[in-house]
Amino acid sequence: MKITNQLTGRIYALSPDTVIDMERANPFFNEYGEQSLPLSLPDTDGNREALGFADLTVNVKKPPQRIPITIQADEFYAPGVQNILDTQRKEGITTSFYINEGAFYAQMSDVSVTDVFGDETIEGVLSIGQALAFCRSLLTVPDDRFAIFQVHISDGSSDTLKTLNRTDILTPEGYMPKPGEAASLRFWNEFPRTEQVGDATIALAPGYYITPFIKANYLLDRVLKHFGYTLLDSYFASTYPFTDMVFLNNTMDAIVSGTIKLSQLVPDCTCADILEVFRRKFCCEFIPDELEKTVRIVFLKDILSSGEAVDITSALVGHPKISFPEQYRRLTIGSEDVYTFGDIGEFESVADVLRKYPSAFINPADSCFYRFGYGAGGNTRELVATSSVPYSDHDDDTYEEEKITVPDVSITFTTASLTKETTSADIDGSYRKETYLSRCLYIGPMRALNSLIRMSGSDDTSEDPETDTAELKPMLAFAYYEGSQCHGTVTNYSASGERLSDYSLAYVGSDGIFARFYADYDLLLRNSLHTVSADLLLTHSEKQKVLSYSKVILSGTELLPDVFRYTLGGRAEPVTSDFFTVRLYEPVSYPHVSSYSPPFPLYKWTNRRTVTVVSKSEYESSPYKDAHVDDYYFPMPPTEQQYEEGGEYHIRYTCQDVGGNVYWLIKYFLAPVLFSYVPPPRDM
Repeated sequence: MKITNQLTGRIYALSPDTVIDMERANPFFNEYGEQSLPLSLPDTDGNREALGFADLTVNVKKPPQRIPITIQADEFYAPGVQNILDTQRKEGITTSFYINEGAFYAQMSDVSVTDVFGDETIEGVLSIGQALAFCRSLLTVPDDRFAIFQVHISDGSSDTLKTLNRTDILTPEGYMPKPGEAASLRFWNEFPRTEQVGDATIALAPGYYITPFIKANYLLDRVLKHFGYTLLDSYFASTYPFTDMVFLNNTMDAIVSGTIKLSQLVPDCTCADILEVFRRKFCCEFIPDELEKTVRIVFLKDILSSGEAVDITSALVGHPKISFPEQYRRLTIGSEDVYTFGDIGEFESVADVLRKYPSAFINPADSCFYRFGYGAGGNTRELVATSSVPYSDHDDDTYEEEKITVPDVSITFTTASLTKETTSADIDGSYRKETYLSRCLYIGPMRALNSLIRMSGSDDTSEDPETDTAELKPMLAFAYYEGSQCHGTVTNYSASGERLSDYSLAYVGSDGIFARFYADYDLLLRNSLHTVSADLLLTHSEKQKVLSYSKVILSGTELLPDVFRYTLGGRAEPVTSDFFTVRLYEPVSYPHVSSYSPPFPLYKWTNRRTVTVVSKSEYESSPYKDAHVDDYYFPMPPTEQQYEEGGEYHIRYTCQDVGGNVYWLIKYFLAPVLFSYVPPPRDM
């Protein structure tokens, strides 16, 4: 066996009986990659020199870490990194080696995403005019690196929503056009504006409340390139809508300095956290090739459906040991944090929503939960839960919970009231104003990193920047184009109700994260993953062929590695490795469909009424005299039997004096009808 320090080119001196105990852990089931147990190198002058004489107390330099190495044993060859654990003169140098995934993941946790970009700015943007022009181009022309669309934010001190990247059809002066005036799509804040903060009026120069969003694939590519890796073509980079997935930011002054720093558009987290968002959100893993310095992304669902497997039956020594779980498990998955605005409650599962609101259903257009209400004055659709509801089938307590927490923020739609006005006074001397509702994603409290502000009408020219630099957590959304303008969503429907794709970023729903990426894993937890421990005597070639994440065949049965163990050096002896079964054992248990996709009602109610003219005496003596029937009530949808039989349901009466000595006995009732559903559009 030969271990070479790639920094110095030195081959380490090894003891004749040196054995490296290696563990190759499946990243889908474990938190670490391939690494060795601690190994003591002989205390030779050559080894000491290669490792910077780390044993000397007079050293003024930190001991080298993450030393690139290669390990070779016959036909086995692997690059990796080496860390020094401790050293003692005349005793030895204790080190650990990381190979493949181990080497890859070990380097990511200490580098922040902002460090990847440093002081880099978007090229060609050197003034506020150029910054505005760049952002305007993103509104209508797709870009591989950035997107821009309206989102709502809060200022953290009031119950009023503000809008980032607000757009409208405006005149060249920034006003709502009067009939016949020239106007075009523009950012609201590309013009000087004022805003009220408490009792103070703040003057805003052009460029505030405008920020581009960085594409997720571009960010991922840059992070990996920072560490010397090339990301191979991936599902995210080739499949819509992931090609247009973005990491959001709430930097309200990103462009006001005339440049756009990329470090102010990315989450405040480590590079490992970014990978963890992908890994946890989409049940995928990043698989490096340390020799080629490439990375590819694999999904557990694809591995399970693949026919590829390495047969290691010939290496089996004796009989495998099979261990069964004390309790099978079931999956729950949700985000680490949730941003909501207003008094909409938070729920832990679909079941919790339905317990409180039995008639609730998911609207695919925004993945929020609604219920229909009926009253004498008409119908209503009430929002009862947001799209951030986690997936959990926790009503089934026969299974132990396997909880997956995605280190991001789940966001949802919320509605803000916006006002605009005309450029000149009407005949009566007043400006014409128009108020409308804007429904966009809410991405939490804003932050300011570059602000220079002053009071309107004040001579104060203080250049103290605002201090609101709250940590920006990862937030994902999809960008899409409709009506020649870029919009944002977390669902697979547009604002007008058009189905865009087969993927939603909500955890629940028939196109949600659980259904599209985690259903197969949940079935394994419920019905398989028995531990198979096998003693294997492998050749060096077989040691390289068994991948940490791919299936193997043992005695005709497909298995997935849990922890694959082997040795390098020393005598060839059997080593025990652990695998998981992937066969679904009978009786096969499935999650309740209603736990992630409650059935949409096939039938709905429609309001009906009949009117009977009565006399004044009948009105005066009626038990329904002036009965109040305007309150909404929220019944369960009609059953199939009720629909087939027809009839009148949920009857309410009121007797009213309608004027002119005319009196009505009014019967309000609901009739069952077929629900021909078209996703209602979101208010823009």
